[in-house]
Amino acid sequence: MKIKEVYVKNFRSLYDTHIPFDNLTALLGPNGAGKSSLLKALGLFFASNAKYEKEDFYNSETSLPIEVSVVFIDLNNEALDEFKPYIHNNELRITKVMQYPCDRNNQRYFGQKLSNPDFSSLRSSLKAEDMRREYNALKNKFSDLPEARTKEQISIALEEWEKKNPGKCNLMNDEHQFFGYKEVGGGKIDKYVKFLPIPAVREASLDATESRGSVLTELMDLTVRKILTEKEELRSLDHDTRDKYKKILSGDEINTLETELSKMLSMYAPGVGVKIRWITDELDILSYIKANAFLVEDEYEAPVGLSGNGSQRAFIMTLLQYLATGPQNLDAGTGDFNKSVPSLILAIEEPELFQHPSRQRHLLNVIHELAINGIQNVISNIQVIYTTHSPLLFHIDQFDSARRFRKTQYNGTKKKQTRITWGKLEDLVRKFDEVNDESKEKHSEITLKPRLRAIMTPWMNEGFFADIVVLVEGEEDRGAILGEAELLNHNFDALGISVIPCSGKTSIDRPYVIFNSLEIPVYVVWDNDKQSENPQVAVNHRLLKLLGQPVEDYPSIIGEYFSCFENNISDILREEIGKDYFDELLQTFQKEFELSKEQARKNALIINKILHKAREEEHSSQTLESIVKKIVDLRNKCI
Repeated sequence: MKIKEVYVKNFRSLYDTHIPFDNLTALLGPNGAGKSSLLKALGLFFASNAKYEKEDFYNSETSLPIEVSVVFIDLNNEALDEFKPYIHNNELRITKVMQYPCDRNNQRYFGQKLSNPDFSSLRSSLKAEDMRREYNALKNKFSDLPEARTKEQISIALEEWEKKNPGKCNLMNDEHQFFGYKEVGGGKIDKYVKFLPIPAVREASLDATESRGSVLTELMDLTVRKILTEKEELRSLDHDTRDKYKKILSGDEINTLETELSKMLSMYAPGVGVKIRWITDELDILSYIKANAFLVEDEYEAPVGLSGNGSQRAFIMTLLQYLATGPQNLDAGTGDFNKSVPSLILAIEEPELFQHPSRQRHLLNVIHELAINGIQNVISNIQVIYTTHSPLLFHIDQFDSARRFRKTQYNGTKKKQTRITWGKLEDLVRKFDEVNDESKEKHSEITLKPRLRAIMTPWMNEGFFADIVVLVEGEEDRGAILGEAELLNHNFDALGISVIPCSGKTSIDRPYVIFNSLEIPVYVVWDNDKQSENPQVAVNHRLLKLLGQPVEDYPSIIGEYFSCFENNISDILREEIGKDYFDELLQTFQKEFELSKEQARKNALIINKILHKAREEEHSSQTLESIVKKIVDLRNKCI
């Protein structure tokens, strides 16, 4: 059982939001965009008695309730049977409605059933007389409704009619309280799925101690305790302890207490006595199997909470890695864990916190392994949802697992609302085939993935975290644009502008389509190669089609969304400030910083020094200046 999609209404900036989920889903976006709010909304759904405040309602307006709807798929046979009335196309949609003020009685779960909207008023009637009157009126419209007089007969008649006429029904919230998350109605959601959040600000010491909701407790439940229940020694101990406990509670002291209480009670209620029955069935030896974790640093043993932040966070991630690799050194006994253990949903906020780069890359492998292979010998169905600000924890070939968050101002709204966008691999394939009609090569989802890995660089990954992406052919172009931006007092880092070299114009199309699908604004810079022996006209055509421009062999323009020239930017810069002058300055700074000529041409600091020096001598590059202004204009337009 796993989450297919989630709908959230009226919660913080999530006014009316929809988001799909995969086995592994990365939530990307700036601070305050709504990523943590989405995870919090999931936490409210899975909490039997959720805690929320007036400020959690959108714009603090409590007239409308908070609603969190979760669509589940991959239900096992037991879940399909238990929730049968609410299953549609093998999907189960459950909605939790939370009203103000925060109170257990103001939180209700509803399942969705195929229902006829005309029956809603009748079903909400409390009196049998009202139901009969409305039912008889409905029979005038629905002549195939059978005779029915009692409330029970009417309810059965309506349900049978809806089963026979699904085409005349809509998916609607059931009027009655649905099976809740914990002991509500006749069943439990948590029999089939368990939600485990790991917030960014949570103290590792809380997760290292056995307590309700801690990571260590969940780990013990999923592995050790499940395995220990199969141990004959513990079963025998549990049986013997229960017997001794019953004997102790059946002693003379209990009989004496019953007799004395009965005498006193008879004074107030003659003929009434007292019988005490001690509860012995709930005695559970296994519930006392608990543990706390300590970290040992330099031979000094201390509770996790007294260790450094980096060590604490590393410990939490160690538990996750253990889950990913599975309890291989433990005797799994004869239990069938895949049937008895529910699905697990891990929600991790910023796993990169306090971790150096190589550990971050390792963490990506760990959470990927959890999502793909589950926990060996324990549980096979795990979903991982994580937020991150690190390009090391997200790669371009994962783009279809990305969900990009940003806040936008809607007309007439009082506060900004979160907008979530995502891309699909199948849409990319279709887009590439549309712009590649001059080539016989056709893409597929299988062939596209390796081509994405070929352009995977840290710069490319940074694009997913940028407000504006600038795609250029190479590092020299990047250095020239950044150098000119610095000269014009535009701090691209502060502006959220990422300039990404693509190793040639033939590789620009893939990142362009990916970033565009996530609604990340893109500016493209390339040269048309008119002076080259191999001009690659087809590539010019492809890029122009992607940008929605008329096709021509050798475009030359500085436009709103792209720029293209006959020569590359470095050569244009050299020509506009003077070839000899440029070469002289380049050689001077090359020697000063002990760089090769090639390294110096790619270095934004060197280009910036050349441009500064050139300006002092009244030399400048109008082309570079125009490109940078167009990029900044695009950023100001889109932000």
